Amino acid sequence: MYFTQSAAYLSAVAALCTGTTRSRISRSALGRIEIPLPNLDEQKRIVAVLDQAFVVLDRAHANAEASIADANALFDAELQRQFGAAGQRAGLLAFDFVCAPLTPRVKLKRQDYLDEGRYPVVSQEADLVSGYWNDPAAVIDVDGPAVVFGDHTCCLKYVDFDFVVGADGTKVLQPAKGISAKYLYYGLRSQPIQQTGYARHFKLLRGTVLPDLPTAEQDQITEHLEQLEARCRELGSSYETKLADIAALRQSFLQAAFSGQLS
Repeated sequence: MYFTQSAAYLSAVAALCTGTTRSRISRSALGRIEIPLPNLDEQKRIVAVLDQAFVVLDRAHANAEASIADANALFDAELQRQFGAAGQRAGLLAFDFVCAPLTPRVKLKRQDYLDEGRYPVVSQEADLVSGYWNDPAAVIDVDGPAVVFGDHTCCLKYVDFDFVVGADGTKVLQPAKGISAKYLYYGLRSQPIQQTGYARHFKLLRGTVLPDLPTAEQDQITEHLEQLEARCRELGSSYETKLADIAALRQSFLQAAFSGQLS
């Protein structure tokens, strides 16, 4: 079991995999992979050392993941607190009064995205930028920053650069007069839509309401949230680095174990 987690084994498997859309390996090819096989006593000794080391590494991994979750939860709680308090002291504006969906001239198909290009492609995928395009005629006509919502994925993005819309299901929202794009973005995030499979969710987003605040108060809330999110992201990044270090240390133990260097 430990050997099948090692980089040596995974590399050997990868070298024998076939398939264009889905990588796979046959049973006969899998059977050709060589496994280092010391005597049974040495096998037991290696397992005992790895068991002991990995208990510590697994605990460190769990702690790092919990810290990342805590940082995300901290921001989400403050996001909801800010908009909840604002909603109690101000009137509420319905979705159609805070933004308007835009219809792009062009929606690129996923297979047409370029790896490099003049204009970023923004789609409903998790990453902010999904690819690139070169034709300026495809750039969506939006006045200032906009918010992008994934109809299938429920992903929300704040976009403050020229972009091309990618793939079906990408909804571009232009803020109404008197509503800042960043305030709209955080306001929609404060009332997240739960994804229900590969369905359409825009009709649920249209039920969102935002506190009717003056521009100065909108800016005050968004500035506070931007600063907090940046600190939480920095904290999360430091723990992501720790997770990568733990994974590398785990592989170093496995490498030593199956190359006869584990003392």
